[in-house]
Amino acid sequence: MNIVKQQVDELNATLTVSVAKEDYEEKVLKTLKDFQKKAHVNGFRPGKVPMSYISKLYRVPVLVDEVSKMVSEKVNEYLKTENIRVLGDPLPAEVQKPIQWETDTEFEFVFDIGLAPAIEVKVSRKDKIDYYRIEVDESLINQTIESYLRRYGKFVEEQEVPAEAEEVLLSANIAQAGEGGIAFQDVIMNLRYDMDEEARKLFAGKKKGEKVIVPDIKKAFNNNEIKISSLLQIKKEEVAGLSGPFEFTLLEISRFEKAQVNQELFDKIWGEGQVHTEEEFRQRIVEDLKKELEYESDQRFYDDMQKYFLEKIKVNFPKDFLIRWLMKSSEEEKELSRENVEKGYPVFEEKIKWQLIQEEIFKTSGQQITEEDIRNKAGELAKAYFSRYGIYTVPDEYLQQHISRILSNKEDVRKILSYVMEDKVLEYVKNTVELKEKVITQDEFDKLPQ
Repeated sequence: MNIVKQQVDELNATLTVSVAKEDYEEKVLKTLKDFQKKAHVNGFRPGKVPMSYISKLYRVPVLVDEVSKMVSEKVNEYLKTENIRVLGDPLPAEVQKPIQWETDTEFEFVFDIGLAPAIEVKVSRKDKIDYYRIEVDESLINQTIESYLRRYGKFVEEQEVPAEAEEVLLSANIAQAGEGGIAFQDVIMNLRYDMDEEARKLFAGKKKGEKVIVPDIKKAFNNNEIKISSLLQIKKEEVAGLSGPFEFTLLEISRFEKAQVNQELFDKIWGEGQVHTEEEFRQRIVEDLKKELEYESDQRFYDDMQKYFLEKIKVNFPKDFLIRWLMKSSEEEKELSRENVEKGYPVFEEKIKWQLIQEEIFKTSGQQITEEDIRNKAGELAKAYFSRYGIYTVPDEYLQQHISRILSNKEDVRKILSYVMEDKVLEYVKNTVELKEKVITQDEFDKLPQ
């Protein structure tokens, strides 16, 4: 098999692939022999069908399949061996030499390829990029403390509905007043989040077993059809039919109680014996907040860094080729017109441009991605996974098991490599350019334009 590259212009080229009979014949014959062994044809014993008959039936489709696979493999191998950086995938040229699969023994295929442009990125102190450092103020510390007190709080059983409680959970049987009215058993509701203020007042001071008449159940639940259908376990369409007063019989009453600032709380948050006093508690919160806020600052810096270099670096792309490739890539999912693809093309090109810039920055920084980097990032992802479910202290055995599961998935490893590169590029640029540091509050940071 022979492959010849011909340069069309700086960003486009063609590959002409010539296939001779000796390139494919052995594989075609092997596949046909496998068919012969398995074929069941009337008049012949299994495995005894003449090869001429098998060839007549299957040679052309087998030939097409084997040659197509071979050409695809060899083209990818050629691009890798010759170190040719392409964008997208090779596309069959619109003009091809006609092929007669039944009679031809030699074949020629022409592919268009879009070439990645050469990019040079110099990062130095001459580059000036904003860096927003978020200050840890008393307001933020108090918000965090309040968050912990609520996160580790609990519902405490009560005999009657407290009038002043911040949050009350009720379990009740609900029945429509009058004969033949519909009824709902053991409905659980949160007075604060589910009911309006007027309805909440009706329950204040009521004890277990007592009844409360609610004149308008839909109004009581803020006319929220989704909420009502969920609480009563009925279809949304059935909510409109609920009318008249409803009787609530109280079964269980509980009041939410925030956690206390004590050793039990410290141990739940950070593990046993890590924090001992309220002063240490506040100091640990400050330390954790600084890490969290630095992460937010870094993410903002990454976005600003990306915008800066996208604007600084001027580069051209093989637009027509990439539009063809996008249209081809989307064929299996949905048909897109060239006009629609062109509308979304600028965003796509910007993503490719940043990918190339980032790869070049990483390359020129002289950094490497190690196995330790990959495992550490997998550990971060594992901890983030558990924290989404409110689990902040994970036994090392379970953590390592989850890390191993992540690293056994090729797609997850590919994503991790991308994340690690982003981290290293961010750190390199952050330490190399001149940071125009600005200290601001969390509120000011949240209001920054995107």
